[in-house]
Amino acid sequence: MVYNMDIKKELRSLDARLSALSIADMVSLFALLLGVLLRAGRYWSNRSLWLDEASLANGIIESSWAALLHPLMGNQQAPLGFVYVEKIISVLWNGGEHALRLFPLLAGVAGLVLFYRIASGFCGGWAKATAVSLFAFSESLIYFSAEVKQYSSDVLVALCLIGLMQRYRALRPSLPAAISLGLAGALCLLFSHPALFMLVGLGCVLLGEGIYKKDWRAVAYAGLSAGLWAVVFAVTYWLLLRWTAGNTELNEYWRDGFMAWPPKTINDLFWPVKACFGIFSDPLGIVHGEMAVIPVLAGMAALFAKRRIPELAMLLIPLAAALGVALAGVYPFKGRLIVFVLPAIFLLAGCGLSLVLENLGRFRQFFGVSALLVLAAPSFQMALASYRIPPKREELRPVMEYIKKNQRKNDLIYLYYGAQPAFRYYAPRFGFVYVKAIEGVCSRSDEKAYFKQLDALQNKGRLWFVCSHAYSGEEDALLKHLDGLGRRLASYRAMGALCILFDLNKGTTL
Repeated sequence: MVYNMDIKKELRSLDARLSALSIADMVSLFALLLGVLLRAGRYWSNRSLWLDEASLANGIIESSWAALLHPLMGNQQAPLGFVYVEKIISVLWNGGEHALRLFPLLAGVAGLVLFYRIASGFCGGWAKATAVSLFAFSESLIYFSAEVKQYSSDVLVALCLIGLMQRYRALRPSLPAAISLGLAGALCLLFSHPALFMLVGLGCVLLGEGIYKKDWRAVAYAGLSAGLWAVVFAVTYWLLLRWTAGNTELNEYWRDGFMAWPPKTINDLFWPVKACFGIFSDPLGIVHGEMAVIPVLAGMAALFAKRRIPELAMLLIPLAAALGVALAGVYPFKGRLIVFVLPAIFLLAGCGLSLVLENLGRFRQFFGVSALLVLAAPSFQMALASYRIPPKREELRPVMEYIKKNQRKNDLIYLYYGAQPAFRYYAPRFGFVYVKAIEGVCSRSDEKAYFKQLDALQNKGRLWFVCSHAYSGEEDALLKHLDGLGRRLASYRAMGALCILFDLNKGTTL
Protein backbone atom coordinates (compact mmCIF):
# COMPACT_ATOMS: atom_id res chain seq x y z
CA MET A 1 0.00 0.00 0.00
CA VAL A 2 2.83 2.39 0.94
CA TYR A 3 4.62 1.40 -2.28
CA ASN A 4 1.56 2.25 -4.40
CA MET A 5 1.18 5.59 -2.62
CA ASP A 6 4.82 6.43 -3.38
CA ILE A 7 4.28 5.62 -7.07
CA LYS A 8 1.18 7.81 -7.21
CA LYS A 9 3.06 10.62 -5.52
CA GLU A 10 5.90 10.40 -8.04
CA LEU A 11 3.44 10.32 -10.95
CA ARG A 12 1.66 13.41 -9.62
CA SER A 13 5.02 15.17 -9.22
CA LEU A 14 6.00 14.23 -12.79
CA ASP A 15 2.64 15.41 -14.10
CA ALA A 16 3.09 18.73 -12.30
CA ARG A 17 6.55 19.22 -13.78
CA LEU A 18 5.31 18.42 -17.29
CA SER A 19 2.36 20.78 -16.89
CA ALA A 20 4.74 23.56 -15.87
CA LEU A 21 6.74 23.23 -19.10
CA SER A 22 6.37 26.11 -21.52
CA ILE A 23 6.19 25.71 -25.28
CA ALA A 24 9.86 26.76 -25.47
CA ASP A 25 10.80 24.08 -22.92
CA MET A 26 8.97 21.47 -25.00
CA VAL A 27 10.81 22.64 -28.11
CA SER A 28 14.11 22.23 -26.23
CA LEU A 29 13.20 18.68 -25.21
CA PHE A 30 12.03 17.88 -28.75
CA ALA A 31 15.32 19.19 -30.16
CA LEU A 32 17.17 17.04 -27.62
CA LEU A 33 15.27 13.95 -28.76
CA LEU A 34 15.83 14.74 -32.44
CA GLY A 35 19.53 15.28 -31.77
CA VAL A 36 19.78 11.80 -30.25
CA LEU A 37 17.95 10.27 -33.23
CA LEU A 38 20.17 12.10 -35.73
CA ARG A 39 23.29 10.83 -34.02
CA ALA A 40 21.95 7.30 -33.81
CA GLY A 41 20.97 7.43 -37.49
CA ARG A 42 24.45 8.49 -38.55
CA TYR A 43 25.91 5.72 -36.41
CA TRP A 44 23.69 3.02 -37.95
CA SER A 45 24.44 4.20 -41.50
CA ASN A 46 27.81 2.50 -40.95
CA ARG A 47 29.90 4.15 -43.65
CA SER A 48 33.32 2.69 -44.36
CA LEU A 49 36.25 3.82 -42.26
CA TRP A 50 38.22 6.52 -44.02
CA LEU A 51 42.00 6.90 -43.88
CA ASP A 52 42.36 8.59 -40.46
CA GLU A 53 39.78 6.34 -38.80
CA ALA A 54 41.35 3.21 -40.25
CA SER A 55 44.86 4.31 -39.25
CA LEU A 56 43.75 4.90 -35.67
CA ALA A 57 41.76 1.65 -35.57
CA ASN A 58 44.75 -0.34 -36.88
CA GLY A 59 47.03 1.23 -34.31
CA ILE A 60 44.65 0.39 -31.47
CA ILE A 61 43.77 -3.13 -32.61
CA GLU A 62 47.28 -4.24 -33.59
CA SER A 63 49.15 -2.71 -30.64
CA SER A 64 49.67 -4.41 -27.31
CA TRP A 65 48.30 -2.81 -24.16
CA ALA A 66 51.77 -1.52 -23.26
CA ALA A 67 52.48 -0.23 -26.78
CA LEU A 68 49.45 2.07 -26.55
CA LEU A 69 51.49 4.20 -24.14
CA HIS A 70 53.64 5.19 -27.13
CA PRO A 71 52.78 7.11 -30.33
CA LEU A 72 50.51 5.14 -32.67
CA MET A 73 51.24 4.20 -36.27
CA GLY A 74 50.13 6.37 -39.16
CA ASN A 75 50.80 9.75 -37.49
CA GLN A 76 47.75 9.27 -35.30
CA GLN A 77 47.34 11.08 -32.00
CA ALA A 78 44.61 10.27 -29.48
CA PRO A 79 44.28 10.66 -25.70
CA LEU A 80 45.23 7.66 -23.58
CA GLY A 81 41.77 7.28 -22.07
CA PHE A 82 40.12 7.26 -25.48
CA VAL A 83 42.65 4.78 -26.85
CA TYR A 84 42.25 2.33 -23.98
CA VAL A 85 38.44 2.48 -24.07
CA GLU A 86 38.57 1.70 -27.80
CA LYS A 87 41.05 -1.12 -27.13
CA ILE A 88 38.70 -2.68 -24.58
CA ILE A 89 35.76 -2.40 -26.98
CA SER A 90 37.78 -3.87 -29.86
CA VAL A 91 38.75 -6.87 -27.72
CA LEU A 92 35.17 -7.46 -26.53
CA TRP A 93 33.47 -6.99 -29.93
CA ASN A 94 36.17 -7.91 -32.49
CA GLY A 95 36.90 -4.37 -33.59
CA GLY A 96 34.00 -3.88 -36.03
CA GLU A 97 32.97 -0.41 -37.21
CA HIS A 98 29.89 -0.27 -34.98
CA ALA A 99 31.94 -1.36 -31.97
CA LEU A 100 34.68 1.20 -32.57
CA ARG A 101 32.15 3.99 -33.09
CA LEU A 102 30.13 3.13 -29.99
CA PHE A 103 32.15 5.28 -27.58
CA PRO A 104 32.02 8.40 -29.82
CA LEU A 105 28.25 7.86 -30.14
CA LEU A 106 27.77 7.57 -26.38
CA ALA A 107 29.94 10.66 -25.89
CA GLY A 108 27.87 12.55 -28.45
CA VAL A 109 24.56 11.64 -26.82
CA ALA A 110 25.89 12.32 -23.30
CA GLY A 111 27.24 15.68 -24.49
CA LEU A 112 23.84 16.61 -25.89
CA VAL A 113 22.07 15.79 -22.61
CA LEU A 114 24.72 17.63 -20.58
CA PHE A 115 24.51 20.68 -22.84
CA TYR A 116 20.75 20.78 -22.27
CA ARG A 117 21.31 20.85 -18.49
CA ILE A 118 24.15 23.38 -18.58
CA ALA A 119 22.25 25.70 -20.93
CA SER A 120 19.58 26.08 -18.24
CA GLY A 121 22.16 27.91 -16.11
CA PHE A 122 22.92 30.41 -18.89
CA CYS A 123 19.61 31.13 -20.57
CA GLY A 124 15.99 30.03 -20.67
CA GLY A 125 12.86 30.07 -22.81
CA TRP A 126 13.32 30.49 -26.54
CA ALA A 127 16.98 31.43 -26.11
CA LYS A 128 17.65 28.04 -24.52
CA ALA A 129 15.55 26.30 -27.19
CA THR A 130 17.68 27.96 -29.88
CA ALA A 131 20.99 27.08 -28.21
CA VAL A 132 19.94 23.45 -27.67
CA SER A 133 18.69 23.21 -31.27
CA LEU A 134 21.96 24.60 -32.63
CA PHE A 135 23.89 22.02 -30.64
CA ALA A 136 21.52 19.17 -31.50
CA PHE A 137 21.48 19.87 -35.25
CA SER A 138 25.14 20.83 -35.71
CA GLU A 139 26.48 18.77 -38.60
CA SER A 140 29.97 18.71 -37.08
CA LEU A 141 28.73 17.29 -33.78
CA ILE A 142 26.50 14.74 -35.52
CA TYR A 143 29.35 13.66 -37.77
CA PHE A 144 31.91 13.24 -34.99
CA SER A 145 29.40 11.18 -32.98
CA ALA A 146 29.88 8.46 -35.60
CA GLU A 147 33.61 8.66 -36.27
CA VAL A 148 36.42 6.62 -34.73
CA LYS A 149 38.16 9.74 -33.46
CA GLN A 150 38.25 11.57 -30.16
CA TYR A 151 36.49 14.79 -31.17
CA SER A 152 33.07 13.79 -29.85
CA SER A 153 34.58 13.05 -26.43
CA ASP A 154 36.52 16.36 -26.63
CA VAL A 155 33.16 18.14 -26.65
CA LEU A 156 31.82 16.00 -23.79
CA VAL A 157 34.92 16.73 -21.67
CA ALA A 158 34.61 20.48 -22.37
CA LEU A 159 31.00 20.36 -21.17
CA CYS A 160 31.97 18.34 -18.09
CA LEU A 161 34.50 20.99 -17.11
CA ILE A 162 31.99 23.81 -17.60
CA GLY A 163 29.60 21.86 -15.39
CA LEU A 164 32.36 21.29 -12.83
CA MET A 165 33.01 25.02 -12.73
CA GLN A 166 29.36 25.68 -11.96
CA ARG A 167 29.23 23.00 -9.28
CA TYR A 168 32.56 23.78 -7.60
CA ARG A 169 31.81 27.50 -7.32
CA ALA A 170 28.57 26.63 -5.52
CA LEU A 171 30.53 24.69 -2.87
CA ARG A 172 32.44 26.01 0.09
CA PRO A 173 36.19 25.65 -0.62
CA SER A 174 37.59 22.60 1.16
CA LEU A 175 40.43 20.12 0.83
CA PRO A 176 38.22 17.17 -0.24
CA ALA A 177 36.51 19.34 -2.87
CA ALA A 178 39.88 20.55 -4.19
CA ILE A 179 41.25 17.00 -4.42
CA SER A 180 38.07 15.81 -6.15
CA LEU A 181 38.32 18.68 -8.64
CA GLY A 182 41.98 17.90 -9.23
CA LEU A 183 41.27 14.23 -9.89
CA ALA A 184 38.32 15.04 -12.13
CA GLY A 185 40.44 17.45 -14.18
CA ALA A 186 43.25 14.88 -14.40
CA LEU A 187 40.78 12.30 -15.71
CA CYS A 188 39.57 14.79 -18.30
CA LEU A 189 43.17 15.27 -19.50
CA LEU A 190 43.42 11.53 -20.07
CA PHE A 191 40.39 11.62 -22.36
CA SER A 192 40.93 14.90 -24.19
CA HIS A 193 43.99 16.88 -25.24
CA PRO A 194 42.06 20.20 -25.50
CA ALA A 195 40.95 19.63 -21.89
CA LEU A 196 44.18 21.48 -21.08
CA PHE A 197 42.68 24.70 -22.51
CA MET A 198 39.46 24.18 -20.57
CA LEU A 199 41.45 23.62 -17.37
CA VAL A 200 43.40 26.82 -18.00
CA GLY A 201 40.04 28.58 -18.08
CA LEU A 202 38.81 26.82 -14.96
CA GLY A 203 42.05 27.51 -13.10
CA CYS A 204 41.96 31.20 -14.04
CA VAL A 205 38.35 31.48 -12.87
CA LEU A 206 38.99 29.85 -9.49
CA LEU A 207 42.29 31.63 -8.83
CA GLY A 208 40.99 34.98 -10.06
CA GLU A 209 37.82 34.74 -7.98
CA GLY A 210 39.79 33.77 -4.87
CA ILE A 211 42.25 36.64 -5.32
CA TYR A 212 39.43 39.13 -5.99
CA LYS A 213 37.65 38.06 -2.80
CA LYS A 214 40.96 37.81 -0.90
CA ASP A 215 40.02 34.26 0.01
CA TRP A 216 43.52 32.84 0.24
CA ARG A 217 42.30 29.44 1.32
CA ALA A 218 40.30 29.19 -1.91
CA VAL A 219 43.40 30.28 -3.84
CA ALA A 220 45.47 27.57 -2.15
CA TYR A 221 42.88 24.88 -2.90
CA ALA A 222 42.65 26.01 -6.54
CA GLY A 223 46.45 25.81 -6.72
CA LEU A 224 46.34 22.27 -5.35
CA SER A 225 43.85 21.21 -8.04
CA ALA A 226 45.94 22.89 -10.72
CA GLY A 227 49.02 21.07 -9.43
CA LEU A 228 47.34 17.70 -9.95
CA TRP A 229 46.38 18.73 -13.48
CA ALA A 230 49.95 19.81 -14.20
CA VAL A 231 51.38 16.47 -13.07
CA VAL A 232 49.02 14.45 -15.29
CA PHE A 233 49.62 16.75 -18.26
CA ALA A 234 53.40 16.45 -17.83
CA VAL A 235 53.15 12.64 -17.87
CA THR A 236 50.87 12.70 -20.92
CA TYR A 237 53.16 15.13 -22.71
CA TRP A 238 56.22 12.98 -22.01
CA LEU A 239 54.54 9.78 -23.20
CA LEU A 240 52.79 11.06 -26.33
CA LEU A 241 52.66 14.74 -27.13
CA ARG A 242 56.38 15.56 -27.24
CA TRP A 243 56.72 13.38 -30.34
CA THR A 244 54.12 15.46 -32.17
CA ALA A 245 56.03 18.72 -31.74
CA GLY A 246 58.77 17.56 -34.12
CA ASN A 247 56.47 15.85 -36.62
CA THR A 248 57.07 17.84 -39.80
CA GLU A 249 54.41 15.92 -41.75
CA LEU A 250 51.65 16.78 -39.27
CA ASN A 251 52.83 20.38 -38.96
CA GLU A 252 52.78 20.75 -42.74
CA TYR A 253 49.26 19.26 -42.95
CA TRP A 254 47.93 21.71 -40.33
CA ARG A 255 50.00 24.71 -41.40
CA ASP A 256 46.87 26.83 -42.03
CA GLY A 257 46.06 26.37 -38.34
CA PHE A 258 49.19 28.31 -37.31
CA MET A 259 50.15 31.94 -37.70
CA ALA A 260 53.03 32.58 -40.09
CA TRP A 261 56.12 33.92 -38.34
CA PRO A 262 57.29 36.45 -39.13
CA PRO A 263 54.11 37.88 -40.75
CA LYS A 264 54.90 38.83 -44.34
CA THR A 265 51.52 40.10 -45.55
CA ILE A 266 48.45 41.87 -44.19
CA ASN A 267 46.64 38.54 -44.24
CA ASP A 268 49.37 37.02 -42.06
CA LEU A 269 49.07 39.91 -39.62
CA PHE A 270 45.31 39.52 -39.31
CA TRP A 271 45.45 35.73 -39.06
CA PRO A 272 44.16 35.63 -35.42
CA VAL A 273 41.04 37.57 -36.41
CA LYS A 274 40.46 35.38 -39.45
CA ALA A 275 40.98 32.25 -37.38
CA CYS A 276 38.38 33.33 -34.81
CA PHE A 277 35.80 34.21 -37.44
CA GLY A 278 36.69 30.98 -39.23
CA ILE A 279 35.09 29.06 -36.35
CA PHE A 280 31.68 30.12 -37.66
CA SER A 281 32.21 28.22 -40.91
CA ASP A 282 34.35 25.34 -39.63
CA PRO A 283 33.77 23.60 -37.27
CA LEU A 284 30.52 25.38 -36.34
CA GLY A 285 28.68 23.30 -38.90
CA ILE A 286 25.55 25.44 -39.24
CA VAL A 287 24.18 27.02 -42.39
CA HIS A 288 25.04 30.73 -42.57
CA GLY A 289 27.35 30.39 -39.58
CA GLU A 290 28.30 34.07 -39.84
CA MET A 291 24.77 34.90 -38.62
CA ALA A 292 25.74 33.51 -35.21
CA VAL A 293 28.45 36.16 -34.76
CA ILE A 294 25.96 38.80 -33.62
CA PRO A 295 24.24 36.74 -30.88
CA VAL A 296 27.65 35.46 -29.71
CA LEU A 297 28.97 39.03 -29.30
CA ALA A 298 25.69 39.96 -27.63
CA GLY A 299 26.14 36.99 -25.29
CA MET A 300 29.54 38.27 -24.21
CA ALA A 301 28.01 41.68 -23.52
CA ALA A 302 25.10 40.10 -21.62
CA LEU A 303 27.30 38.07 -19.28
CA PHE A 304 29.53 41.08 -18.68
CA ALA A 305 26.56 43.38 -18.00
CA LYS A 306 25.07 40.88 -15.53
CA ARG A 307 28.45 40.63 -13.77
CA ARG A 308 28.72 36.93 -14.60
CA ILE A 309 32.43 37.35 -15.21
CA PRO A 310 33.44 33.82 -14.08
CA GLU A 311 31.05 32.21 -16.59
CA LEU A 312 32.24 34.56 -19.35
CA ALA A 313 35.87 33.79 -18.51
CA MET A 314 35.22 30.03 -18.50
CA LEU A 315 33.80 30.25 -22.02
CA LEU A 316 36.38 32.62 -23.52
CA ILE A 317 39.72 31.81 -21.84
CA PRO A 318 39.96 28.27 -23.33
CA LEU A 319 39.44 29.74 -26.79
CA ALA A 320 42.08 32.40 -26.11
CA ALA A 321 44.48 29.75 -24.78
CA ALA A 322 44.03 27.60 -27.89
CA LEU A 323 44.60 30.66 -30.08
CA GLY A 324 47.70 31.54 -28.07
CA VAL A 325 49.37 28.16 -28.56
CA ALA A 326 48.51 28.34 -32.27
CA LEU A 327 50.34 31.67 -32.43
CA ALA A 328 53.29 29.88 -30.84
CA GLY A 329 53.08 27.10 -33.43
CA VAL A 330 52.23 24.38 -30.90
CA TYR A 331 48.58 23.38 -31.51
CA PRO A 332 46.59 24.13 -34.70
CA PHE A 333 43.60 26.44 -34.33
CA LYS A 334 41.50 24.95 -37.08
CA GLY A 335 38.65 22.61 -37.94
CA ARG A 336 38.08 19.46 -35.94
CA LEU A 337 40.92 20.25 -33.53
CA ILE A 338 38.90 23.13 -32.06
CA VAL A 339 35.48 21.47 -32.12
CA PHE A 340 35.61 21.59 -28.31
CA VAL A 341 34.81 25.35 -28.45
CA LEU A 342 31.35 24.76 -29.96
CA PRO A 343 29.53 24.43 -26.62
CA ALA A 344 30.88 27.84 -25.59
CA ILE A 345 29.81 29.37 -28.91
CA PHE A 346 26.27 28.01 -28.60
CA LEU A 347 25.99 29.04 -24.94
CA LEU A 348 27.11 32.57 -25.78
CA ALA A 349 24.62 32.71 -28.64
CA GLY A 350 21.88 31.65 -26.21
CA CYS A 351 22.91 34.34 -23.72
CA GLY A 352 22.93 36.98 -26.44
CA LEU A 353 19.51 36.00 -27.69
CA SER A 354 18.22 35.96 -24.11
CA LEU A 355 19.43 39.55 -23.64
CA VAL A 356 17.56 40.69 -26.74
CA LEU A 357 14.34 38.84 -25.88
CA GLU A 358 14.30 40.19 -22.31
CA ASN A 359 13.80 43.70 -23.70
CA LEU A 360 11.03 42.90 -26.17
CA GLY A 361 8.12 42.65 -23.74
CA ARG A 362 5.01 41.10 -25.25
CA PHE A 363 6.78 40.55 -28.57
CA ARG A 364 9.23 38.15 -26.88
CA GLN A 365 7.41 35.00 -28.03
CA PHE A 366 7.21 36.10 -31.67
CA PHE A 367 10.86 37.12 -31.92
CA GLY A 368 11.97 34.07 -29.96
CA VAL A 369 10.31 31.74 -32.46
CA SER A 370 11.66 33.84 -35.34
CA ALA A 371 15.22 33.61 -34.00
CA LEU A 372 14.88 29.85 -33.60
CA LEU A 373 13.72 29.48 -37.20
CA VAL A 374 16.38 31.79 -38.64
CA LEU A 375 19.31 30.27 -36.76
CA ALA A 376 18.40 26.62 -36.25
CA ALA A 377 15.92 25.64 -38.98
CA PRO A 378 18.53 25.60 -41.81
CA SER A 379 20.77 23.35 -39.75
CA PHE A 380 17.85 21.05 -39.04
CA GLN A 381 17.04 20.88 -42.75
CA MET A 382 20.63 19.89 -43.52
CA ALA A 383 20.67 17.35 -40.68
CA LEU A 384 17.39 15.82 -41.87
CA ALA A 385 18.71 15.52 -45.42
CA SER A 386 21.82 13.77 -44.10
CA TYR A 387 19.63 11.48 -42.01
CA ARG A 388 17.67 10.40 -45.10
CA ILE A 389 20.79 9.98 -47.24
CA PRO A 390 23.79 9.60 -44.91
CA PRO A 391 26.92 11.15 -46.42
CA LYS A 392 29.76 8.87 -47.43
CA ARG A 393 33.46 9.64 -47.47
CA GLU A 394 35.81 6.87 -48.63
CA GLU A 395 33.78 3.73 -49.30
CA LEU A 396 36.54 1.17 -49.65
CA ARG A 397 34.51 -1.66 -48.10
CA PRO A 398 32.20 -2.20 -51.15
CA VAL A 399 35.24 -1.88 -53.40
CA MET A 400 36.88 -4.76 -51.56
CA GLU A 401 33.66 -6.77 -51.75
CA TYR A 402 33.74 -6.35 -55.53
CA ILE A 403 37.38 -7.47 -55.72
CA LYS A 404 36.65 -10.52 -53.59
CA LYS A 405 33.80 -11.62 -55.86
CA ASN A 406 35.81 -11.20 -59.06
CA GLN A 407 39.35 -12.02 -57.98
CA ARG A 408 41.34 -14.91 -59.47
CA LYS A 409 43.93 -16.91 -57.61
CA ASN A 410 47.07 -15.28 -59.01
CA ASP A 411 45.76 -11.71 -59.27
CA LEU A 412 47.98 -9.00 -57.88
CA ILE A 413 46.66 -6.11 -55.81
CA TYR A 414 48.34 -2.71 -55.92
CA LEU A 415 47.38 -0.36 -53.07
CA TYR A 416 47.69 3.36 -53.57
CA TYR A 417 49.19 4.67 -50.31
CA GLY A 418 45.99 6.50 -49.34
CA ALA A 419 44.04 3.24 -49.48
CA GLN A 420 46.47 1.18 -47.40
CA PRO A 421 45.13 1.87 -43.87
CA ALA A 422 41.51 1.07 -44.76
CA PHE A 423 42.51 -1.98 -46.84
CA ARG A 424 44.62 -3.20 -43.92
CA TYR A 425 41.67 -2.80 -41.55
CA TYR A 426 39.16 -4.62 -43.79
CA ALA A 427 41.54 -7.28 -45.16
CA PRO A 428 40.86 -9.96 -42.48
CA ARG A 429 37.09 -9.81 -42.84
CA PHE A 430 37.28 -10.33 -46.61
CA GLY A 431 39.93 -13.02 -46.46
CA PHE A 432 42.73 -10.91 -47.95
CA VAL A 433 46.29 -11.35 -46.73
CA TYR A 434 47.52 -7.78 -46.44
CA VAL A 435 51.23 -8.60 -46.66
CA LYS A 436 50.68 -10.11 -50.13
CA ALA A 437 49.36 -6.83 -51.49
CA ILE A 438 51.76 -4.41 -53.15
CA GLU A 439 52.07 -1.23 -51.10
CA GLY A 440 52.30 1.76 -53.39
CA VAL A 441 55.03 4.25 -52.50
CA CYS A 442 54.27 7.80 -51.39
CA SER A 443 56.37 10.19 -53.47
CA ARG A 444 54.49 13.44 -53.95
CA SER A 445 57.65 15.36 -54.85
CA ASP A 446 58.74 12.88 -57.55
CA GLU A 447 56.04 11.02 -59.48
CA LYS A 448 58.66 9.03 -61.36
CA ALA A 449 58.95 6.83 -58.26
CA TYR A 450 55.33 5.77 -58.79
CA PHE A 451 55.95 4.91 -62.43
CA LYS A 452 59.11 2.96 -61.63
CA GLN A 453 57.20 0.77 -59.17
CA LEU A 454 54.39 0.16 -61.69
CA ASP A 455 56.82 -0.59 -64.54
CA ALA A 456 58.20 -3.50 -62.50
CA LEU A 457 54.72 -5.10 -62.64
CA GLN A 458 54.51 -5.26 -66.44
CA ASN A 459 53.89 -8.79 -67.80
CA LYS A 460 52.90 -9.95 -64.29
CA GLY A 461 49.32 -10.78 -65.31
CA ARG A 462 46.16 -9.32 -63.83
CA LEU A 463 46.50 -6.38 -61.45
CA TRP A 464 43.85 -4.74 -59.25
CA PHE A 465 44.60 -1.05 -58.78
CA VAL A 466 42.95 0.08 -55.52
CA CYS A 467 42.73 3.76 -54.65
CA SER A 468 41.12 6.01 -52.05
CA HIS A 469 42.06 9.31 -50.38
CA ALA A 470 43.88 10.31 -53.55
CA TYR A 471 46.20 13.29 -53.48
CA SER A 472 45.68 15.99 -56.10
CA GLY A 473 46.17 14.60 -59.62
CA GLU A 474 47.96 11.42 -58.57
CA GLU A 475 45.09 9.02 -59.29
CA ASP A 476 44.76 10.24 -62.89
CA ALA A 477 48.53 10.14 -63.42
CA LEU A 478 48.81 6.56 -62.16
CA LEU A 479 45.84 5.35 -64.20
CA LYS A 480 47.21 6.99 -67.33
CA HIS A 481 50.52 5.22 -66.80
CA LEU A 482 48.79 1.87 -66.20
CA ASP A 483 46.80 2.34 -69.40
CA GLY A 484 50.14 2.51 -71.19
CA LEU A 485 51.28 -0.75 -69.57
CA GLY A 486 48.16 -2.82 -70.21
CA ARG A 487 44.41 -2.67 -70.73
CA ARG A 488 41.41 -2.32 -68.45
CA LEU A 489 39.22 -5.36 -67.88
CA ALA A 490 36.79 -4.18 -65.19
CA SER A 491 36.23 -1.39 -62.73
CA TYR A 492 34.14 -0.47 -59.71
CA ARG A 493 33.70 2.98 -58.21
CA ALA A 494 32.24 4.04 -54.88
CA MET A 495 32.26 7.38 -53.08
CA GLY A 496 35.91 8.36 -52.65
CA ALA A 497 37.29 4.93 -53.63
CA LEU A 498 37.74 2.74 -56.69
CA CYS A 499 39.32 -0.41 -58.06
CA ILE A 500 40.29 -1.09 -61.67
CA LEU A 501 41.40 -4.47 -63.00
CA PHE A 502 44.24 -4.32 -65.55
CA ASP A 503 45.75 -7.00 -67.76
CA LEU A 504 49.45 -6.18 -67.81
CA ASN A 505 50.42 -9.03 -70.15
CA LYS A 506 51.05 -7.45 -73.52
CA GLY A 507 49.33 -9.24 -76.36
CA THR A 508 47.37 -11.61 -74.09
CA THR A 509 43.61 -12.14 -74.42
CA LEU A 510 41.54 -13.24 -71.45
